[in-house]
Amino acid sequence: MRRILVTIMAAVMVMTITACGAEESQSSKEEQTSASAVEEVTENEKEENQESDTSTTEPDTVSETDMDIVLRSGHPTYYGSVAASHVVWDDVEKNRIHFADKNYGYNDNPILTMDAYRNSDIIRQVIINFTNFTDSTTVPLDDAIQIASSYMPYDVMDQYYEFSGSKLLVPDESRKDDDSYYVISYRLTDEGSKAYYAKEHEYSGSIDVIIQVNNETTKSIDITFGTPRWMSSLDKNNYSKEEWLCDLYDYR
Repeated sequence: MRRILVTIMAAVMVMTITACGAEESQSSKEEQTSASAVEEVTENEKEENQESDTSTTEPDTVSETDMDIVLRSGHPTYYGSVAASHVVWDDVEKNRIHFADKNYGYNDNPILTMDAYRNSDIIRQVIINFTNFTDSTTVPLDDAIQIASSYMPYDVMDQYYEFSGSKLLVPDESRKDDDSYYVISYRLTDEGSKAYYAKEHEYSGSIDVIIQVNNETTKSIDITFGTPRWMSSLDKNNYSKEEWLCDLYDYR
């Protein structure tokens, strides 16, 4: 009887030990599984952080060219605001832009020059000087016309102006290497003139666009009131006029 009891107790102990071993083995497996899961989550977080860092990294910015500066979005036009010109170009390198309300020296090489009456906010001249561009931009006539169009005050022109003609001034054979000038002009309509004398607006009698070209490359664009005096005496200055039709409204 005693032997039977001893045998039973021994069997119970073996079963208990086996069960404890199984529980420990299961616990160890669970701990390993948990550790693996933690490592997997950590690895996933690293990958997500790397992807996030990649997506938020700013791309290398391309440096702004002089042409980009001249054609900045929202730039003022002829008859535009002097104050607005500062908002658009105040961050540009000193003396590269000549503002209408400041004085400058003659030794500067501005890419853009504006003028206005004293204490006036209306821009009354715009000169784009491509020869001063640092990136040696070559501007064909068609591109120059499009650029000039971007500076035209079409809202004002719609109300007060009309197309009055265009022409090409070319040097005579004696000065064949000199520049040619493409001129496009608009004048106040009769109603626009009446409105001026009635002091309904302050706009000038004409808007004249002068594009200076040499060897099929544009040197400058000048948007202003009137043309240089020499253009009224072509023979004396060894120039002649040729037919050339261009209306900037076609490029609007």
